[in-house]
Amino acid sequence: MATSAEIALLHKIALLAERYGLKPSEADAAVGEITLSDGMTERYRLEFLDSTPPEKDAQMDKMCQALGADKRFVMAQTFGELEDIVDRALALAPRARTR
Repeated sequence: MATSAEIALLHKIALLAERYGLKPSEADAAVGEITLSDGMTERYRLEFLDSTPPEKDAQMDKMCQALGADKRFVMAQTFGELEDIVDRALALAPRARTR
């Protein structure tokens, strides 16, 4: 089951996706803990599932670049670090123009 922190982070990802012209379903993400092969070291990951239509690959690539994602995958030492990565990308993302 997802924690409230994970849900909040996924909400920010949905907002970020909208800034890049993507629907949340086109930037479907998963977040969680992973245990490395040594069995002791835990890290956090943000992974984008293969749900982006081919015509929106360019927008998805730009969003992933803003997150520093390597092949649509972000790793962090702590959950807080993962939150910081998403917050920085959101702060720098394009915004809708107002008149």
